[in-house]
Amino acid sequence: MRIKVVTKFNDRITGERMESGKCYEYSDTRAKELIKTGYATAVSTKNEEKKG
Repeated sequence: MRIKVVTKFNDRITGERMESGKCYEYSDTRAKELIKTGYATAVSTKNEEKKG
């Protein structure tokens, strides 16, 4: 699942710094956790293809 970060954070699993405004690919389970906690929003793949 693709997500767009709305608040920068350090990923507790990978240890990577996730920057605000950037899109990342995550497993559905992890993406839902990040969306639920307010760090990210879901991104439609159709929207991403138009931007690219």
